[in-house]
Amino acid sequence: MALYRDKKTKKWCYRLSSYDETGKRNQKHSKWYDLKKEAKAAEKEYLESIDKNNVEDEEITFKEVWESYIDFKKDKLKITSYNSILNKGIHYERLYNTKMIDFDITVFNKWKKYINSKDFSTTHKNNLYKCLRSILRYSEKYLDIKVNKLLNKMTNFNNPNELKKEMNFFTYEEFKSFISVEEDLTYKFFLRSYIIVV
Repeated sequence: MALYRDKKTKKWCYRLSSYDETGKRNQKHSKWYDLKKEAKAAEKEYLESIDKNNVEDEEITFKEVWESYIDFKKDKLKITSYNSILNKGIHYERLYNTKMIDFDITVFNKWKKYINSKDFSTTHKNNLYKCLRSILRYSEKYLDIKVNKLLNKMTNFNNPNELKKEMNFFTYEEFKSFISVEEDLTYKFFLRSYIIVV
């Protein structure tokens, strides 16, 4: 919010900014006041009334944010990408009852410890982590929930002892031997078209 003076009338107002469900910014202004101090006092009164009415906002849970997030994403992604996000929901169930006002680094670290206890690859764990960050960024941008300080403290998953998966390759002679017993011509053609000789 900010005070604004009309150059022609010399009157004052305070401006209100909001974002719609698409993220587009909308601006409105209050009624006009003759004096700057009147506009300032009216702005203060308005902000105080918002604080009183925002008691319900403090009750918003992570589950409500999650449901809002997946609803927001539904018409913006291909069905496979959307389903991929939807399937991650099971891994956030422990956070569902957490009020966003209480969502701090301790809550995140408990969730991280829980995910770390699972037999997931580090890549999969970090995909869950990235999605969680995306959910929280959404809550900041579209639901006005302040999480930037939390985001700055969060860290991804790291396992220096995890063995990297090795890729196995056929030699050209092994490939010829393998494909010689393949009877499906379509599959045979497919394999031949993608052979890479090193």
